[in-house]
Amino acid sequence: MIEDRMGLKGRRIVVVGAGGGGIGTGIVRMLEEAGAEPIGIDVDPQQGFRVADAADEASVEAALADIDEVDGLVHVVGGLPTARWDRVVDGTTEGWNEVLTRNLITATVSMRVVARKLLAAGRPGSIVNIASIVGLESMPFGAPYAASKAAVISLTKTAAVELGPHGIRVNAVAVGTVRVLQNKTGAPALDTPETKAVLPLARRGTPEDVAGPVLFLLSDLAAFVTGSVLTADGGATARPGYMDMDNLPVFVPAGDLRTRLTGH
Repeated sequence: MIEDRMGLKGRRIVVVGAGGGGIGTGIVRMLEEAGAEPIGIDVDPQQGFRVADAADEASVEAALADIDEVDGLVHVVGGLPTARWDRVVDGTTEGWNEVLTRNLITATVSMRVVARKLLAAGRPGSIVNIASIVGLESMPFGAPYAASKAAVISLTKTAAVELGPHGIRVNAVAVGTVRVLQNKTGAPALDTPETKAVLPLARRGTPEDVAGPVLFLLSDLAAFVTGSVLTADGGATARPGYMDMDNLPVFVPAGDLRTRLTGH
């Protein structure tokens, strides 16, 4: 049975950033479906998980103080607040510090706390960090976010080398654009014609689209995978930036060739 080969049944996986109905919540639900025991941590006490400030090591340690043995970690916390979107030349040190803390420091803290538990117990394990494709490329008007996610990817690779001899695997999932609940309506954000045109799969992702790759990396099916970055982006990074909405190079003029290839 594939479930047995995955080996997730009964494993205790810490999920930092488990609430809010987004990626973290989707991962928790899929872990439960796989028979694992997710240990959710969130900053919001109303989410029903253990409460901790993911940027505060003492806070995360306190949230897990009663747990001696874990089998893995998924770090989800991150994001770019609307107020921190800015041009590179207009950004502030305060803004950069806020975004770096939210994305990079929280990942570092979560990894330290969980890796120490694994090492102390002499247990193998799997750590998965949620990164972003902007950490592989760029994000105009979001430089601190792109830089922090690039740093998370580098952190992942470095930790994989250090922890590998102890049987601890460390990987990342670089996520593209994902539909999450709209704050006011509670409904999923809709795809627009623009997103459908530029994404090869013609839709934005869902939390479940991210949870699947995460479960693979946590499972024994990925027993020989560490230090890797798996993209879950609907093909966004495969699509050249010089393509127009017809998936033709922008320099292809209107005429017979364009009409033959597009049908219009």
